[in-house]
Amino acid sequence: MLKIPHFQLWCTGFSIGKRYLPEPGKILGRPPGSRNKAARKLDAYKDQIEKYLKMGLSISAMRKIINSQLEKALSYSAHVLFINSNGELAGIVSKK
Repeated sequence: MLKIPHFQLWCTGFSIGKRYLPEPGKILGRPPGSRNKAARKLDAYKDQIEKYLKMGLSISAMRKIINSQLEKALSYSAHVLFINSNGELAGIVSKK
């Protein structure tokens, strides 16, 4: 969360109209702990990912299989972040 005092904006030469400046002390950005309203793209494949992890398949190999089923391929880091953000899946990976 970012708090920007009015004088700091002025000192940095950041030009913005007064009506667009936040009130002093107002916190900018997404509230902590909030998530996207829509489901994540890999949520539909959670059971499949769990099965592959239990089989001992690497994340790279699993990524290739799942990306072939998606319209737009996701990066390796997107798969790793999905696994790490899900407690059950992260527990399976850490047991290896």
